[in-house]
Amino acid sequence: MRKSLLPILLAFVALFSATNANAGYSLTQSWKNSTVPTATNTRQGVFARDTFFVQNRTTSMVETWLQNSTAAVTTKATTSGSNICTDDAGNLIVKTGFGNSTTKSITVISADGLTTKTIALTGIRGGRNDYFGHASGDILSSTGGYLYVTPNSSTTISAVRIVNGAETADSAYYPVTGLTNSNGAATYSVTINGAEHIIVAPRAIGNSYFDCILSSDRSTITASKIYTPSKSAAFGCTIFTVGDTTYIAYPTGTNYADGFSIAKFTTTDANNAVIVSHAVEKTANTAYANWLFSEVVNDTTVNIYQYHPGGMFAKYVFTVPAKPVPDLYLIGSIDEASNSTTWDATKGCKMTYNATTKTYSATVNMTKAGGTFGVSKVIAENNDAGGWTYVNASRFIPESDGLSLDYGVAKPMSAWESGKDYAWSFPILGKFKVVVDLNAMTIRDTLVTSVYPMNLYVIGNTNFSSTWSTSVPLAKMTETADGVYGGAFKLNEVSTDNQYQYFSIVKNLGADWDAVNVTGNRFGPTTDGTVLATDATVSTDFGNNNTAYKVPYIDGNRLWLTVDLTANTISAKSNTTGVAGVNTTSAKVIAGAGEINVIGSARTIEVYTAAGALVSRGNASVSCAPGLYIVRVDGAVTKVLVK
Repeated sequence: MRKSLLPILLAFVALFSATNANAGYSLTQSWKNSTVPTATNTRQGVFARDTFFVQNRTTSMVETWLQNSTAAVTTKATTSGSNICTDDAGNLIVKTGFGNSTTKSITVISADGLTTKTIALTGIRGGRNDYFGHASGDILSSTGGYLYVTPNSSTTISAVRIVNGAETADSAYYPVTGLTNSNGAATYSVTINGAEHIIVAPRAIGNSYFDCILSSDRSTITASKIYTPSKSAAFGCTIFTVGDTTYIAYPTGTNYADGFSIAKFTTTDANNAVIVSHAVEKTANTAYANWLFSEVVNDTTVNIYQYHPGGMFAKYVFTVPAKPVPDLYLIGSIDEASNSTTWDATKGCKMTYNATTKTYSATVNMTKAGGTFGVSKVIAENNDAGGWTYVNASRFIPESDGLSLDYGVAKPMSAWESGKDYAWSFPILGKFKVVVDLNAMTIRDTLVTSVYPMNLYVIGNTNFSSTWSTSVPLAKMTETADGVYGGAFKLNEVSTDNQYQYFSIVKNLGADWDAVNVTGNRFGPTTDGTVLATDATVSTDFGNNNTAYKVPYIDGNRLWLTVDLTANTISAKSNTTGVAGVNTTSAKVIAGAGEINVIGSARTIEVYTAAGALVSRGNASVSCAPGLYIVRVDGAVTKVLVK
């Protein structure tokens, strides 16, 4: 039994490399399939959805071909035309009748293959046209698109507007300034840097392709020659942008054979040079064409697909040098940079680049009240006017000065402008992960830890004795503002002198004194036994881990304490009948994943962001984004962190 040699031949192809490759560029043939229909009958094909679609004008069928096909996989009835292309949505467009036919209609097969529709056209002017290029938009949708056609030997372009599968009244016909040759041209709609370009690609050698630009009011078209060094006479091209550079692949070598080259897309550089080439493997065809298609994979890689009528289907991989990734720094008041509210141009925290997400990140600490920060590609050698001129030229700024980041929310940024020395701030003091995306020009933050604890605790003598407990507090103090805490407790006389209540403040309770008396955990006055007068605010360094305050004992008195870690102050307010703002409600505030719940009876409930914006009022269950929130229940304030 005869066996096909195709799998052996495909395996033997084994990665052809390009000729004339410039440093850092390469063009490699991944595979080829030389089992193809005859060029006379299948003059044009397109590549879409990992499939080659070839229009057979003899059988009036669109044929589907894959990498390993030895015959057409499927067919779908169309017309006897030779022209075939797609729009941006992947709909197939086939001309009714051969190139010189007077019939002016097209057959459209939807991208999903479920719908076939014939559309009569009046917007195409007379003249032979054997090939289509590429249509814009989605001609079967309500947004519609344009099919551009350039008749043979004409200096005009027909812009046929098609919406919902029907031509509209605003189709137009344009004489084109600067278009000097359109011999059988295929006409492509291509988007370059966000703008539409109409590429007229005729059958001719040399710099024979034209980049045609519509005016903003779509009233005129102006054409410029595209510099395509060593171009052969064949039809076909593909234009693509990878990284920040636009390229064109086009036929080269023997006329109408399969050779092609890739060069930068330019209408201004007459010295444009070939970057890489695929050398001729197949003989010239009678379709006068070498159809090329591109698929951008990432910032350095593009797949090139080829249909050479009568020759082969093939795939190539074109790679470009990786663009150097710039450094990026966080500058300003963060501890890892200036560590001061006064910025230093020579100091910055270098961010780490993630090649997968294409973002920069750094985890930094902001412990300076009123501190701000910025983003720059450089830091300076000198902290002077010249240094700041250097830094500002590579700096990014927010929309307004002092703009606070909002946990997880991407905020826009832009290049620094003279007179706009804007900076960002964080919602609270703490440790943050900052993420910058230079492609999207955004910045966002995530709270890692707050500088200040969620709560403080009052410990001291209990049960009218001199006994202290390290695990059972006199009161739990909640954070009412960033670094500011409040709480109340009932005074207990001390048996030894029957005059004072003794207490200290701790961040964390513990099983014993070794766990509690740790520097940075227990706060007390400089002098042990310092009297804290009521209705007064006292400054303290909070640097002692084994001292205590004392307040005069009054039978039945309750004491409201306010501790401000940002200003290093403590104050006391006494009240024999109760203290305003003391949390006497039985309700509890619980933060969960994406939600805050108030459990128990409560008369009033309010939820605020850390910046003070009201999130909810009167709701016991609130859905919210991760971040820090202030919850006020019956006047008592609790600060919670939502994961």
